Amino acid sequence: MEKGSGSYGEYSTKIDSKVIEVEKADLQDGLKKTYTDNYYRTVESVDKLKVYRTFGGNADAGGGFATTEPAVSRIDAKMDTALFTRVEKF
Repeated sequence: MEKGSGSYGEYSTKIDSKVIEVEKADLQDGLKKTYTDNYYRTVESVDKLKVYRTFGGNADAGGGFATTEPAVSRIDAKMDTALFTRVEKF
């Protein structure tokens, strides 16, 4: 796929112009299901990218999910990165 080709339709992202598609990584089924329609691409950046990671609880800064947009607030972080908190019943 050519850099910035924009031919991904509904699966286009804000960073398509900054990456090139490379050989698709084989992900575990459970991880594949976290993507819309199980669709994902493996890409390599051709430009510098600044990424942000939202984490808390038992998570640490070394996780595999990141975004190119900083969170403005805690609720924005949850909504924008599809994070859900566990609700405990007492």
